[in-house]
Amino acid sequence: MQERTASWDDIVVHSHQMCAKVEIYVDDVLERTFEGESSLFTEGQVTSDREANIRTRGTVTFADELNDLTPAEASDLLAPYGTEWIAYRGIVHPDGSKEYMPLGTLIIVGSQISDTGDGLAIRLEGQDRSRKVARSRFTHPYVVQSGTPGDIAIMGIIESQTPGYEFDMGGEEFETPLLTFDVGDDPWKACQKVVDSCGCELYFSRSGVVTMRKIPVPELDSVVWNFEEGGNCTLLNVQRDMKVGDNDGLYNHVIVTGEPVEQQAAVRAEALDDNPASPTYVNGPFGDVPKFYTSKFIKTVEQAQAAADSMLNESLGRYETITFNAVPNTALDLGDVFTISRGMSKLEDVAGVIDLITWPLVPFRGMEIISRRRAI
Repeated sequence: MQERTASWDDIVVHSHQMCAKVEIYVDDVLERTFEGESSLFTEGQVTSDREANIRTRGTVTFADELNDLTPAEASDLLAPYGTEWIAYRGIVHPDGSKEYMPLGTLIIVGSQISDTGDGLAIRLEGQDRSRKVARSRFTHPYVVQSGTPGDIAIMGIIESQTPGYEFDMGGEEFETPLLTFDVGDDPWKACQKVVDSCGCELYFSRSGVVTMRKIPVPELDSVVWNFEEGGNCTLLNVQRDMKVGDNDGLYNHVIVTGEPVEQQAAVRAEALDDNPASPTYVNGPFGDVPKFYTSKFIKTVEQAQAAADSMLNESLGRYETITFNAVPNTALDLGDVFTISRGMSKLEDVAGVIDLITWPLVPFRGMEIISRRRAI
C-alpha cells in the first residue's frame, strides 16, 4: 500500500468527503492545477494493470467554461506533444485538510475537443511514461556487455533513449549475458526481457519513477486490507469467474531454459504446484499443465529458478478471478494482498491479489478491482 497518515484507514471506511486534482506539467515544470471541487473536470478515471505493457492509463474531461483550455496550436498546453498530467484522489480530513494519493503520471496521447454550441469540453487521454520509452526505438545497435549488473543494464537502456527519469531499482542483484539489440527494437520491451529473466517486474510508479521489484509472492505476502460485510462494509458488488480456457494463463508447471552462453550448456529450472490441497495440484484431477519458457537473457541456474518460480506464482490462483466494486481507497496498490468476505457469494476471508484497479476522479463511482485468488 501507499504511505498514508495514521487516520486514513479509519476515514476511508466511513462516510467522508473525497478530493481530487489534476496537475499539468511541461518539462517537469508545474504549469497548472485543477481541483475537482472547482467543477472544471467533470469526468475521469485512472486504470493500472499489472499485465499490461503500459501499466497505467487514464482519461480526464475538463469543462472549458472560459474557453482558455482548448488548444488552438500543437504547442498549446493541452495538446498531445509531450505535456504530462498527474492525477490525484484523496480524502478530506475532519479539520478540512486534504490528503492526496498520486494515481499516475501520464503523458497526454490524445486531446478530444467537444463543442456542442452550448458548451465546450476537452477530454485528455494519457499513458504512463513507458510509452515514451517504447516509442524511442534504437537508431543504432545497442550492446550490453556480458556480466553487466541487471539494474545498470536497464538504467543504461532507458537513459540512452529517454534521459532524465528517476530510478528505484530495489537492490536486486543479477548479471546479464552479452546482449545486442537491433536498430528499430523497442527499448521498453528490451528492459522487460531483462527483468523477466530474474523474476522481477519493471514499471513506472504512480509518481513516474522507473521501478524494479521482485514479482509479489501472494502466498508469502501479508494481507494489507480487508473487505468485509458489517458496519464498515465498503463493498458495492462482487463477481466471481471460475473457468479454464486455452488462453487464461493457468498452468501448474513451469520449465525455464536459458540459451548456451560462451560454450557452456544451457541452464534449466522447473517449478510446479506440488501442494495436494491446491485445485491445480500437478498430480490431481487438474493434471499436469506445463509452460515452457526459453530466453537468451538467462545465464545462471539461479536466474532460471527465479524466473520459473515467479511465473508459477503469477499463474497459481488464476483458477478463480474475483471482480468487485468498492468505495475508493487510493492507498491500495497493484500486487497488494487483501481478504474479502461476502456471504451470498460464498466468500469467507478469501485472500486475493490486486492485478487491475480503476480509480474514478469523480465522487459518484466506486473503484473496480480485478484480482486472482491467492494460491493455497
